Amino acid sequence: MRWLAGLFIAFAIPAHAVLDLETVQRRAIENLPLIEEQEAKISAAKSRMQQADGAFDTTLKGKTSGQNADKYDYNFWEAKLEKQTSILGSKLYVGHRAGLGTWPAYYGDYQTSSVGEAFAGFSLPLLRGLLTDEFRTAKSNAQREVFIEEQLRLQKVIDVLLKSSQAYWKWVATGQKYEIYQTLVKVAEDRQEFLEKKFQAGDIHRLKLTDNLRTLSKRKVDLQRAQIEWEMALEDLNLYYRSSQSLTLDDVPKKIEENMNPLKADYLTLENKKKELPVFKILDLKIEILKQEASLAENKVLPKVDVFMEGIRDVGRVRFGKDQDELRMGMNFEFPLMNNQARGKRSEVKAKQLAVIKEKEWLDLEWNRQAKQFLTRLRILVDLLGNQKIEVDSTDKMAKAESVKLRQGQSDIFYVNIREEDLAEAKLKLVETLASLQIAQLELEALTLSFKNYK
Repeated sequence: MRWLAGLFIAFAIPAHAVLDLETVQRRAIENLPLIEEQEAKISAAKSRMQQADGAFDTTLKGKTSGQNADKYDYNFWEAKLEKQTSILGSKLYVGHRAGLGTWPAYYGDYQTSSVGEAFAGFSLPLLRGLLTDEFRTAKSNAQREVFIEEQLRLQKVIDVLLKSSQAYWKWVATGQKYEIYQTLVKVAEDRQEFLEKKFQAGDIHRLKLTDNLRTLSKRKVDLQRAQIEWEMALEDLNLYYRSSQSLTLDDVPKKIEENMNPLKADYLTLENKKKELPVFKILDLKIEILKQEASLAENKVLPKVDVFMEGIRDVGRVRFGKDQDELRMGMNFEFPLMNNQARGKRSEVKAKQLAVIKEKEWLDLEWNRQAKQFLTRLRILVDLLGNQKIEVDSTDKMAKAESVKLRQGQSDIFYVNIREEDLAEAKLKLVETLASLQIAQLELEALTLSFKNYK
């Protein structure tokens, strides 16, 4: 029944769960200060959009005046609701005013009925402010700035996912290499113990014992270097994983799965996805913002000519004459004699537009170079992986054959150690290539916005 007890224990004790990539990616984008910083910037941009929309709020305005001296004796008050609209820069208003007493001729419009008069009207710019103005430009650009901040958040999420994934596979690769060196040291230690017994029995020369001791010392040095590399990779991983539990070699996957087909990647696929990348969308939005600012700068060069129309109705008994409705019209104008501010702004915006366009041109050239280099590296890695698998398989057979020959007395410890180290070196290179292919696959996901965990 002993085998049955062993089977029960095997099911009762769960196997140690290794750390997987999706767990690292998920933790990397949860409550990471870098992401939270960008979310705060998005909130600030939305607040600026609300501020820009405030230019179109309905406003209650009022004024009052009076004089009780000399030949004129009067008092006046007015209250109105005013709203700036986004339709051709027009402004609407409605209100009530009252003015009693003796008025100068140029204040004739303030002489009202005993209760006052109701009025409603609008003003419309004919030149400056007709097609665009500060209010409409600020509102539309504030909306674009919100989208820019959201695209920056997406870019940071992609960067974090990619960097955390690179840190993960570096940690996995260095952990597997560390375990390979541990195995090499263990084999050399066991062999050293065996050779010491053989030497004491007088079966081998001291030189063989010394040669294996040299090999053991060399492997221990390599093991210490591998430990340092793994611990440094662990610190890089902890920057994104951020767990209270310390990771050990038991958490490292024992095998890097080949769950991809990178040969499906081609330049056309990447080219089709390029316009969807945040960096290109952000530059397009910046160009649109500058176009709006350029239109505003051109508009400010124009003279300011506004017309207004106002309808008035008496709401009480007039002091003089009959009750009557009135329609008033007028014009306000402003002709700047120099307008250096508008001309300077126009030149500034044109220069900024050219700078962003050139930045986009360079980014496009740089992206094309990186995409081609990526596809070349991917193709070489796939070919390299196939050759390294053959190398590991062949080297493993040679190492086993040399070990058999040693037991048959047809070989030497020196050759056995060389075969073992050749096999270890081939395995180390295979681990690096497998990790590089995983990272290349993640870079492909970043270039095509196909990360599973990004949000």
